[in-house]
Amino acid sequence: MEKYSNRGEMNCRKIYGNKFDKLISNIKTFSPEMAEWLIVEGYGKVLGRKGLTLKERELCIVSILAALKFKEQLYSHINGAIRVKVEFEM
Repeated sequence: MEKYSNRGEMNCRKIYGNKFDKLISNIKTFSPEMAEWLIVEGYGKVLGRKGLTLKERELCIVSILAALKFKEQLYSHINGAIRVKVEFEM
């Protein structure tokens, strides 16, 4: 569990940058369990598993969120992709 928690926090910090603390704080206000789940399961186990790089996973997330028109999450993950150094061509 600690392995996934550490990996999850590291991945989440890379993606959210200086907004990480605010994100976790906001989630903890309504559910501390959800904040922990987000770090361990979402960013530790799912985004941290082998197979794709964090850059590749962020691109997949951006594609899915764009297709589903989840604008707020899309904005966050476009910024996350930039933070993990995904290169975009115009």
